[in-house]
Amino acid sequence: MIGVRNGRQGEVRMGHTTRGLNVGGVQITWVRAATQPFGITADDGALVADDAAAADLVSGFARSRAWDDMALRGGREGVVARRPISMRGQQAGWVYDLWLCERLTGALGAALPVADLDDADTPYDMG
Repeated sequence: MIGVRNGRQGEVRMGHTTRGLNVGGVQITWVRAATQPFGITADDGALVADDAAAADLVSGFARSRAWDDMALRGGREGVVARRPISMRGQQAGWVYDLWLCERLTGALGAALPVADLDDADTPYDMG
């Protein structure tokens, strides 16, 4: 799925990937707005950021299993969230990831020009 929303290009990819020892299906959500480099991971349902500005934005979020197995990176190519596709539950984690990516890029990012992403690699080795 790809489109422009709130002035920022976004893409959701779902499918099979091979990265090192990790082989399996993934959901990748990418919002194209350049930010300072940062990362966010989930720890027992809480979002933990390695950057003060990102940490301020997520510090008030309640713990939730919705963030389980999600990893997120931001930088000059946009904000990308990645999570494995598992056999449990619905595969709708990308909706939470899109919301979070849009919130982060809205506060911390500058929209990048719309680009053809058909053959583009996912940034930050997240694909």
